[in-house]
Amino acid sequence: MARVFVLQPNEKDISRARTYGEIVYIFGPADFRPNVCDIDFGIAIADKLNSMKYDPLTDFILLVGNFVSICIFVSIVSEQYDSPRALAFDQRGNFYFPIVLGINHAEEPNSTVSHN
Repeated sequence: MARVFVLQPNEKDISRARTYGEIVYIFGPADFRPNVCDIDFGIAIADKLNSMKYDPLTDFILLVGNFVSICIFVSIVSEQYDSPRALAFDQRGNFYFPIVLGINHAEEPNSTVSHN
């Protein structure tokens, strides 16, 4: 089953992302998380993704939360994996849709999920 990786719990309603897989938090409420301005923040993200067996072919990352944290998250994932998949939110349609991160992808992933 696909998973949707989220940096940490936040106030946003991300329930619609479950359409794409199980929600998995990289940093749970009880986990130590380095400060976003600390170089160890990116290292901690990479280590957690590796230990959680993140698979860019089946899993997604969810772009939600603090802007700086998201930028670092995307940077780490894009650096370590070819064409990682992410979910972006369409505010007008009120749904998530898949995108491919990075410049090496040949085409966008096909979504088999109906948004109606």
